[in-house]
Amino acid sequence: MKQDTTEIRKDNKKALPKMLLVTLLCAGLGALVGVGSAVMSDSIDLTGLPQMLSAAIQKSLPFGIPVCGVLTLIPAVLLLRQVKKLFANWDGEEESYAEHMEYLLTWPMVLVGLLMPIAFFFLSAALVYIETENVLLVTGEMILALAGVVFVQQKAVDLTRMLNPEKKGSVYDTNFQKKWLESCDENERRQIGEAAFHSFKAVNITCVGLWIVLTIGQTVFQTGLLPIVVVLLIWGVLQGSYFAACLKTIRKKKKAD
Repeated sequence: MKQDTTEIRKDNKKALPKMLLVTLLCAGLGALVGVGSAVMSDSIDLTGLPQMLSAAIQKSLPFGIPVCGVLTLIPAVLLLRQVKKLFANWDGEEESYAEHMEYLLTWPMVLVGLLMPIAFFFLSAALVYIETENVLLVTGEMILALAGVVFVQQKAVDLTRMLNPEKKGSVYDTNFQKKWLESCDENERRQIGEAAFHSFKAVNITCVGLWIVLTIGQTVFQTGLLPIVVVLLIWGVLQGSYFAACLKTIRKKKKAD
């Protein structure tokens, strides 16, 4: 069924003033921030700030991954143990009980998902400062942290499969994500799609925010264009991969029809 173009024009006319207002406000704010950062760079000496941050990171190198590992892996393991106990007492019928266990199983994945970028950050920092002892220490810590991540993921997936026998795949399989998605029902795929779209929007907003921050940082700290290029590259890959996936889905639908 075709939609009346009058309604489309009406929606566009209604939304256009708001979009223009937001654009003008953002442009004005950007101009103020740009001028302010230029004035700040001339009137306030911030040259010592990067050195202070570098010194703080260097001091935290030996402790960053272990501390973050304790704060994420221990709660994740405790949650897995709780779900395992709940599963032992489950009659296999009550859906609300199963849904509660699935909800609890989400949190260990969230926690280890936070640990991974933190571990990579500290390894990169150790390589930047090139202190042999720190590099070897942080490398060992990162290996242990990633082993903990894989362990938690494996236990979470195994428990999920015990709750849902139709689920397929092992975290040790290189095709795990594909097999897991294929074993999901229509409702689960819809949830995955909604979560992916929210992530798409969040990363878009984050990339714009990082571009603004890094552009101002270039004015104040002379950080160069490389960080800006990296953020824009990630943004471009995100946009390209998202719309490529949309086109692929449309082509599959056309072939099925």
